[in-house]
Amino acid sequence: MNNFGEEFYNPETDLENKYINEIHLHRISRGTRKCDVIIQGLIFKTDEESKEFMKLVKKIGISGSHKIVEDYDKTNKVYVFSGDKRDEIVKILTEKFNRDEEFIKFHG
Repeated sequence: MNNFGEEFYNPETDLENKYINEIHLHRISRGTRKCDVIIQGLIFKTDEESKEFMKLVKKIGISGSHKIVEDYDKTNKVYVFSGDKRDEIVKILTEKFNRDEEFIKFHG
């Protein structure tokens, strides 16, 4: 059994493509107190921007990775972070990378 559930979208099967501009932050529980945050739909133009984003998120005290999770998105990488600091991540995205908060959705 996986902890991810069905709330992830799959761009290969989503015919309406309604998530094209949206960034999804999913909170996934790992036991009673621990959790992960998975960011889906966040795509940067260059690898340098992606590395800068990872560096800024690590400064707020959580570690993470940028990888393909084939069960949910086979074409784009997702960001996986340990710890629930979604508000701080949204602040980084809106202030440093000029992402529109209207297109950032919270799940879980």
